[in-house]
Amino acid sequence: MKSVKQGIDAKLNCPDCGKPLVIKFGKAGSFLACSSYPKCRFTSNYTHADDGSVQIVERTHEEQVAVGQCPKCGKALVVKKSHAGSRFIACTGYPDCDYVQSFSTGVICPKCKVGELVERSSKKGKVFYSCNTYPACDFALWNRPVPGTCPNCGATYLLEKRSRSGTKLLCPNKECGYVQEVEEESDSAD
Repeated sequence: MKSVKQGIDAKLNCPDCGKPLVIKFGKAGSFLACSSYPKCRFTSNYTHADDGSVQIVERTHEEQVAVGQCPKCGKALVVKKSHAGSRFIACTGYPDCDYVQSFSTGVICPKCKVGELVERSSKKGKVFYSCNTYPACDFALWNRPVPGTCPNCGATYLLEKRSRSGTKLLCPNKECGYVQEVEEESDSAD
């Protein structure tokens, strides 16, 4: 079997430098990369056309939602997703501006009552929620905390639990047992 370490010729030229593009294989699957790496760092997803030729998938920026203005440079802040899966907020001026902040859930930490619960990723890519004052406070949850008050016991937040049967909001106090069904919005794009 022919070695594919150098990549398979995609019969396309790099839009950045004009050198040939190759199909490479990584832990997340196959992708297009410039053959002149590391001089040119162009990469992209690809699809196959009806005739079998390779086509570059254009990157869309519609999933980036502006959430404010960067305190360092004044450009827009957008929500992005890390390779591990958690969301974070970053400046659109990157690499000139390196401002980044954790994605907040809007829930005050119930343990230290100083920090906020933010979205993070484990080493294996599972999203969890922890206090942003870590290591001073080590509070963490697997289920997404939602701002709100439990009508039964007065807990200061609820937990979102997703399953095949639907989404529910649960009281974090196990003795309370409060459960609220959540109506899911249907996606018309599917």
